[in-house]
Amino acid sequence: MSRTLYHLACLSLVPALLQAAPAPVDSSLGQGVSVLKTRGSQSCRHVAQCTQAVPRNAVQTCKGGKCGFACKSGYTWKDKKCQAASSGQATSGGTLLTAAAGHMVDAKLASSGITGFKAQSNGWNTNAIASWFRTDSSQDSTNGHSWCYNEYDDSLPGFAPDVSVMLANFGGSNVPAGQAYCGLEAEVVTADGRTVNLIIMDGFDSKVSFAMHFQQSILGRTWVRTPASIDVIYKAFGLLHGSTTNDKDTVELGVKWRLTGRRDSRYTFNSS
Repeated sequence: MSRTLYHLACLSLVPALLQAAPAPVDSSLGQGVSVLKTRGSQSCRHVAQCTQAVPRNAVQTCKGGKCGFACKSGYTWKDKKCQAASSGQATSGGTLLTAAAGHMVDAKLASSGITGFKAQSNGWNTNAIASWFRTDSSQDSTNGHSWCYNEYDDSLPGFAPDVSVMLANFGGSNVPAGQAYCGLEAEVVTADGRTVNLIIMDGFDSKVSFAMHFQQSILGRTWVRTPASIDVIYKAFGLLHGSTTNDKDTVELGVKWRLTGRRDSRYTFNSS
């Protein structure tokens, strides 16, 4: 089923957040308890206002109006420092099933005729908004079965880009579009530098999204969706955001992402 991107970022917040560059991180800093003493001591409205020191392999965060930090993707907090994680990456909701190198194959983007999302140039899809969804939820119009004709759950490292782009690439036909795009790996980078590799496992319907945004604006709330926007599976979004959330108004602004040219053979079209 096509995914509907329900809640996106408030338009009034976008210019300031997208124009502000993240504060630099001093990688030469020590990783002891002294660094932790700065956590939460600085007030903020967005991460660009946070200038305190953070441990190596960490990025600054702005949560609950206070500056803090979170370990980068692939690292976990252990023994007072961010250490490289093992094959599974822990989130507050459990262990995320990550893409495994042994399952990655050449996607053959050129010979497969895949042109959407700047695939041929290996270009970045910029100014994206990343929201989150659950894979079996009436609120998110999902039932545990994806547009890729597969069963899926909230632990998977997946996301849904705009289904109309994928369909347009293959004459509006679901099957060839799904065969081409499902399982493709993408490098996703947040505005504050957090990087996670995710797999295309679904697609969201941007036309329905626009109708929803118009309805929200009538209610006095203005939302915006950019062409590169993505909807990320629940626990994978936790890696991008730094923690899982149940608030649909919580999104990541200023995201960029690009296809890596690889495909995870476990998540190809109609593979489950």
